[in-house]
Amino acid sequence: CDNKSICHFQFKGSGHEIMEFFQPLEVFLSRNETLKSLEILGCNITYHTMAFLMMTLSKRRCQLENIKLEDVTNEGLSEMASWFRWFDARNQAISKRMSFRGIYLLDEDCSNLAAVIENYDIRFEEIDLHGNSFIGPNGWRLILSALARQRYTLQRLNASLCRLNDAHMGIFILTEIFSANPNVMPDELNLSMNEINLEGIQLLGSLLVKRNPPVKELDLSGNDAKLDGWRVFINSFVSNPTKTPLDLHLRDCGIRGELYRDLARLVQLPTCSLEKLFLKGNARLNSGRMNQIVDSLKFNATLGEMSLPGVVTVGGWNRLLSLICDETDICTTYSSNHSLLHFHSPTVPREIIPYLEMNKIQDK
Repeated sequence: CDNKSICHFQFKGSGHEIMEFFQPLEVFLSRNETLKSLEILGCNITYHTMAFLMMTLSKRRCQLENIKLEDVTNEGLSEMASWFRWFDARNQAISKRMSFRGIYLLDEDCSNLAAVIENYDIRFEEIDLHGNSFIGPNGWRLILSALARQRYTLQRLNASLCRLNDAHMGIFILTEIFSANPNVMPDELNLSMNEINLEGIQLLGSLLVKRNPPVKELDLSGNDAKLDGWRVFINSFVSNPTKTPLDLHLRDCGIRGELYRDLARLVQLPTCSLEKLFLKGNARLNSGRMNQIVDSLKFNATLGEMSLPGVVTVGGWNRLLSLICDETDICTTYSSNHSLLHFHSPTVPREIIPYLEMNKIQDK
């Protein structure tokens, strides 16, 4: 309790009520002036616990930047509005990052959170709602609409494993609000493992290329939109390239066959803005598809990191090696691909690693 230099405090429980464990921490929390992060993981938070936290933190002079509530029961979340009102009344910095992973928020909780966002000067940078599969379309509308009306742009939104599929309408709410309010579209958007299907993926692709919001990282891993859905999504970038550099995660998306040809068409475009492309967990590439992907990199100057599914054949590696450093003559060496820095595969040959390392040198 005498240590006043601790910046991060994490309490990890085992599913039990944690009120009894907080009292010995009262002195520490009230004295510490450097604490920036408070995490409560796997505990049972009740009304009384939340009230105790508010009372204890009121004695502190430092400003929290990160509050994480993860895998806890949500009995105490009804006091969330009171918690934020308490912060606002003391002119303290509202947490920049809020995590509600695995708490199973309901639409009523979303209403409380939305009211807090709208009524108080909360400078949210990151909201993590991973695993909140009980949030309905109305809950998503409340949260996103509230964020759209605040003055600060969200940097990261994690909505993975939230059942944002076509049947539950969640993905339609997201694309509708993002389309009407491009400023609320975060720099990093995680929509993985949501069972987003054909229509949802098409809407998302259309939104990204038509509105050109500043999304820098998009994770759609674990969503199988089938052949038609992914084809429309990929070709929307081919027809209308985005201006913003983009990291695209398409792991375990059921991509196969002709979709690799479509991806190759996208990568080889001079206007391609992809900086990272992750395809692990999709159908294995045959030699013909591998050649298409490698050949597309000849004309690409932006893609720096890439992963491919399955084991790459010897012929595929030789073709990639020739792409990165063609030693035929000095001109072919000069015109080789010098933008690829990282290539992920279960077995990367030792011969390729030195050339990838050389590409990392700024002065080629």
